[in-house]
Amino acid sequence: MPNAMMEGWNGTTTLLGWSSLSGSYWNNTGEATQETTIKNSGLYGVRIGDNTPALFRGIDTTNPIFIDPTQPYTLTFLWTTPDAANAKMRFAFRLFDQSGALITTGTIVGDSVDPTTGSSSPASLNYVSGTKAHVLASDQSPLTANVLQRFTEVLRFPSNTASVQFGIFTGITSTQNVYVYMDDIYFAQGQASTQPTAAPLGDSGPGGIVNLYSSLVVYGGVKVGATGTLLTRIGKYTAALNPAPVRANTCEEQIFPVTGVQAADVIVANKPSAQPGLAIAGVRAAASNAIGINFCNETSSAITPAPGETYTFSVLQ
Repeated sequence: MPNAMMEGWNGTTTLLGWSSLSGSYWNNTGEATQETTIKNSGLYGVRIGDNTPALFRGIDTTNPIFIDPTQPYTLTFLWTTPDAANAKMRFAFRLFDQSGALITTGTIVGDSVDPTTGSSSPASLNYVSGTKAHVLASDQSPLTANVLQRFTEVLRFPSNTASVQFGIFTGITSTQNVYVYMDDIYFAQGQASTQPTAAPLGDSGPGGIVNLYSSLVVYGGVKVGATGTLLTRIGKYTAALNPAPVRANTCEEQIFPVTGVQAADVIVANKPSAQPGLAIAGVRAAASNAIGINFCNETSSAITPAPGETYTFSVLQ
C-alpha cells in the first residue's frame, strides 16, 4: 500500500498516495483528515469520512496495485470509530483486468482472521454497483470506541484480476459520529503475519551512511539539509534532435518534443558534442512534453548543430 503508515501528508487533508471516495465516485477529495491523537505509530493516523450518515465516505488508493491472481494476499490494518455502537466501517476493492477495464463479476474469497487466536471465518466481497467495487458484505463495529484494533483478512481474487484499488469507508448503517480512524495498513502477497509491525526508518547517525539496494519512490518530496527546499520531482529524459541552422552572430530558440517533460520543470541539458562557435545559452520547459533550447552562434557564418545527436535532459521541480 502507498504511504502505509499514514505519515506522508500535503497539509492536513491530502494523504499522499490516497484519494477520497463518495459512493460510486472514487478518486475525489475531501474525505481524509490528518489525525494526531488516535494513531499507532509515527506522528499521524488518518480520520476518514465527513460525518455524513448513511453514505459510503472514505479514502482509496490513487493508483491501482498490480497483483498475481494465482496467489493469496493478506490485508491487515488498525481501525476504530468514535462510537462503537453506531459508527461502522467497510472496505472494498475495485478490480481491473489486463486492459484496465473494471471487473463487475466474480467474488473475492476472503477469510477474516482473528489476530489474537488465529481463528478465521468467511468474509467474502462481491460487486456492488453503488460503489462500483467489490465490497465487504457487512458493516464492522469496533470493540471499543476510539481504541485501534486490528482487522486482518486473507483474500483470493478472481482469476482475471490484474490490478486492484483499495478503499475504506464509513458503513452504510452508521448513524452518528460517522468517522473511521485508521493507521498502519499492509497488503502482502501470501499469508503474511496477522500482526505486522513497521520496521524503524534507517538512521545512520551524524556522518554515517545508509545503503539502499533497491528503487526508492518518495511521495511528497525530498529536502536535503536544514536550509534546503523541497524537491518534488527529479527525472532524466533523452531525445534525438535535428536542430535547424543557427544564423551568424545570433541566438535563436528552437522547440523540440521531449516526452515526459512537465511545464513546471527546471531543465538542465547535455549536448553530446562540442562545435566551435556554437553554445547553448539557455534551456526551458516550453510546455508539457516540449523543451526550448536557445542556441547561440558566435561566428560570422551559419552553424547547424550536429543532426541526430541524442541530448540528455535532467529535470527538477
